[in-house]
Amino acid sequence: MSNAMGTEPPAALNLNYATVEYGGLPNRPTGGNVEIGRAVADIHNSTFRFGGSQGVTAASNTTLTIADSTFVNNGEHALVLTNIGTLHPTLNNLTASGNGSTNAVIFRSTHLEGEHAFVKMGLPYIFEDGMDVEETGHMRLTPGLEIQVDTGFYVDGVLTALGTAAEPILITGMIRQPGGWWGINISGVSA
Repeated sequence: MSNAMGTEPPAALNLNYATVEYGGLPNRPTGGNVEIGRAVADIHNSTFRFGGSQGVTAASNTTLTIADSTFVNNGEHALVLTNIGTLHPTLNNLTASGNGSTNAVIFRSTHLEGEHAFVKMGLPYIFEDGMDVEETGHMRLTPGLEIQVDTGFYVDGVLTALGTAAEPILITGMIRQPGGWWGINISGVSA
């Protein structure tokens, strides 16, 4: 059987009104109460708390939906997404508090291909260890977003950031001082 993730059916996770707590080893970048990779995950009305590292981590061709859920008192971050490639998560109505490092959604070492819409979902986005919008990529930022960047933000494809007077888009450094991040680098690959 063939699908978007390969020839085998992906693993699957469905959570609704579930609490997952005290999971994940401390100081492990990919660890969390729930670790998702090469899978389809549909999570609603759930709580991820007291994790050793992250509330939830997802990587490598994961189709992810998280809505109406909260991340509380995890050791490092609320939600970490790594190497998502062409599959963009669906995130809606998320809350976070008391997480050790950030109450945010982290996109770590990300190379985006295809269409990706970043929408206001309750938490800021953090681009950690580089964000690359590849030549085939189109990143759309919708009104009211906050994007924090720790190093580089590279666009070889298309970046569309259309805020409104009432809901502007903020793109800033994690370190909020002059030179706190490298800025946005727009560079065409071909003439």
